[in-house]
Amino acid sequence: MRPVPIPDHIWKTAEASGGNRVIVGGPDGDPTGAVRPVEALVYGIVGFDEKNPDATVRALTVFHVAEKDDVEKFQAGGWIVITFLGDMVPYEVGVAPAAPAPVG
Repeated sequence: MRPVPIPDHIWKTAEASGGNRVIVGGPDGDPTGAVRPVEALVYGIVGFDEKNPDATVRALTVFHVAEKDDVEKFQAGGWIVITFLGDMVPYEVGVAPAAPAPVG
């Protein structure tokens, strides 16, 4: 799997709700290093904290696409592996439908 830019239709919705588009780099700051910079969406989620339901929790989302052999590996029982560099944070993994075709 490889990271991809935030799809425009998602960015427009997130921006209208106060989301920000940022670039997240590797721990060494080298854009050509082993951990490449990725585009991410930073936004707030209200109601995530059960003890303080009115609080806004910051979320960071990076989109990925499956590469040619990823689907076959997954169908054969392969795993999705997520590695955190630094502190472990709560996370969610989901699959989004394909982006709509560009208009124009």
